[in-house]
Amino acid sequence: MSDSNGYQPQGGDQQNNGVSGAAQAPQYTQPAQNYAAPQYTQSQGGYNGQYQDPNAYAQQNYTYAQPPAAYPTYLPRNKYVAAALALFFGIFGLHNFYLGYTGKGVAQVLISVLTFGIGAIAVMIWAIVEAIQILTADYGTEHHRDARGVELQD
Repeated sequence: MSDSNGYQPQGGDQQNNGVSGAAQAPQYTQPAQNYAAPQYTQSQGGYNGQYQDPNAYAQQNYTYAQPPAAYPTYLPRNKYVAAALALFFGIFGLHNFYLGYTGKGVAQVLISVLTFGIGAIAVMIWAIVEAIQILTADYGTEHHRDARGVELQD
């Protein structure tokens, strides 16, 4: 006698109903079937029985288009704007922040603020000297460049 899945009980008598000794539970065996593991090809992305490099599916190195040369990412600074910032807001070091010299700009702000304005006189003289150096600098000199080394526009 077999059930709907094809399993057949072995051992024990089904007609016995427990009369001859201890009741024995039926033992089931699976029908013989070939359960071979499926073989996948590489195009299906599965396992083909060979070692696969874990970096085989790593992200590709993509290159991105550069911005056109007509649109520069960094605009050169104007020397007249830098000189005006030095003359009018020199005690706050705005001209140095504008040119990228943040260390000198922070020093000028701290000297002006921490001395309660007494050091602002020295910082203002320092800023006037820098404004004159910026305005009189020739192309290629130290004072005609910003912190990145880009020449100032005239």
